[in-house]
Amino acid sequence: MSDSSDSEDLEEPKYLESGDSKLEFSNTSDISIQENEETDNCISIDKWVVVQYTTNKTINHFVGQVQGKSGSRWTVKFTRISKNKFVWPTVEDMDDVDENHIIKILPNPVTNRRGIFEFKLNIKKYKFG
Repeated sequence: MSDSSDSEDLEEPKYLESGDSKLEFSNTSDISIQENEETDNCISIDKWVVVQYTTNKTINHFVGQVQGKSGSRWTVKFTRISKNKFVWPTVEDMDDVDENHIIKILPNPVTNRRGIFEFKLNIKKYKFG
């Protein structure tokens, strides 16, 4: 599904639990993006991520920044897509998401003076809602 240039820019998430145990994200049958890449990066506060929401009929993706963690859920502040770039919405959009809904860790974006975020991300493979 992806070419080698895309896989270099995106990181597969891993999750750290308290103690010495480490859980690695695994794709389930209802997740559309299947990539098997090994990285040593973990989800943490201030990381940029792609979150996938799946309903009975559609799959949508959203880019956001991790704000915190409560139990096994991460608080993510979401952006909106605008002309293939991302901006903060006028009304703050935050949600607590399960770890298995975070499908990618993104590199830090380039931010211009107007607060527009640009990622090294092939947006054609995602359906941004």
